[in-house]
Amino acid sequence: MFVLPTLSDAGPMSPMEAMGHGCPAIFSCVPYAGIAEVVKSDEAILLQNPKNAGEIARAIEHLLDPAIRKAYAIKGEALARQLSWDQTAETVSGALEKSYQQRMGRLKR
Repeated sequence: MFVLPTLSDAGPMSPMEAMGHGCPAIFSCVPYAGIAEVVKSDEAILLQNPKNAGEIARAIEHLLDPAIRKAYAIKGEALARQLSWDQTAETVSGALEKSYQQRMGRLKR
């Protein structure tokens, strides 16, 4: 299992890499980890308070059950496959284009 109780991780690289290799993941929720925005509750365990050792321990204990661990691994891996580099580049490009168009609209007024 992959465990990342971070207080600041804007990028999705570590959790997505682990999930992409079939490793069930536990990591911080939004606003601590940016990738948490696209993760559903059955794809990874999202920590509400990454400073809470009890919450981290309970999440790890939960994944000690082989059936639960396998379910998270399968769903997490499926999510990681959906978030390809091509899709990510397309999403970022679209957001930049939208921002540019909005900015140009404001400047023309």
